[in-house]
Amino acid sequence: RINNTDNIYNYYNVDPEKPVIILEGAIDSVFIENAIGCTGLKIPDERINKFPHRYYLLDKDEAGLSKSLELLNMHEYVFMWKKFLKSINLPCYHSTEKEDINALVMETKMQVPISFEKIKPFFTNNSLDRTHFVITTKTTERRYYESKSGKES
Repeated sequence: RINNTDNIYNYYNVDPEKPVIILEGAIDSVFIENAIGCTGLKIPDERINKFPHRYYLLDKDEAGLSKSLELLNMHEYVFMWKKFLKSINLPCYHSTEKEDINALVMETKMQVPISFEKIKPFFTNNSLDRTHFVITTKTTERRYYESKSGKES
């Protein structure tokens, strides 16, 4: 069983004055400079909120995109996978079932650690960027919107 105080990897090794990248897993956080990894999507707000410059780079699966939209609604910075993959000439859907930074590095042989400056243009805290949070599969494309009214746009 994991203790709640131990569910953030690399917490004490990041520079809190620089942008801190928050990922879903410990392994993912190894590939990004100044990053921490949380165990899953239950992000412990009280410790994360101590970082003044938070950037969430969550997995590009349904749960990660849904959590990204939730964070975007709170004006937190979240990663736009669709825009990023287009910029490196990768289709939004590729061979990995669960898309995360680890899978991307493995597939593309991208040089690591990835600097914040390289991925900074792909973060947003503007709720008008909701269209970047689309799950694309070979047969279907669905948009996941979170709103208080529960309606899809």
